[in-house]
Amino acid sequence: MRGQAVADEQTTYEYGAVDHREILEERQRAWNRFVQFLTWSVAGIALTLILLAIFLV
Repeated sequence: MRGQAVADEQTTYEYGAVDHREILEERQRAWNRFVQFLTWSVAGIALTLILLAIFLV
C-alpha cells in the first residue's frame, strides 16, 4: 500500500498568514476576467447568428 505510506509521512501542516484583502482582490480579478470572457463570448455568438441570418436567408 504505497498510498498509505505516503499519507502516514505527512502529519503536520504549516499555514501562513492570510490577508483577507488579498483574497478579495484576487477573487474580484478572477470575477472580472470571467465577466469579460462571457461578454466577448456572447458578442461572438451574436455576431455569428447575425452573419448566418444575413448570408443564409
